[in-house]
Formats: sequence, C-alpha cells, structure tokens
Amino acid sequence: MPIYEYACGDCSEVFSVLRSISAAETDNQCPECGSTNMKKQISSFSCCSVDGGSPSFAPSGGPGGG
Repeated sequence: MPIYEYACGDCSEVFSVLRSISAAETDNQCPECGSTNMKKQISSFSCCSVDGGSPSFAPSGGPGGG
C-alpha cells in the first residue's frame, strides 16, 4: 500500500496516511485539528534495484538527490 501525504487547509499540519490506492481519495481528517479540509501533497520517493546481488538505491528528492 502506498503512503500518501496530506496538508490541512486549516492548521497547515502535514501528515502521512498508509492506505490502498482505491481509498486514496476518501475523506481524511487532520490528526491535529480534526478538519477535513485536506489537500494531497506531491511527495518524492525512493527505489531500489538489485543488480548482481547487491542493492542499488536511487536517492529521493529529485535530480539533485537529497
């Protein structure tokens, strides 16, 4: 299951939710203030591949890494 990041439109709290892809657009509630005024955030990701028996990690955070 993917992890989605949301920002609260009322208190600006940013939080992550682990949920299925089919439930990604269901109502969320801010853990800080209880608001349902949420906006999904674009977040970076990391990936890993195994080449020749040793894992190779790609940095998250875009072309500059980080």
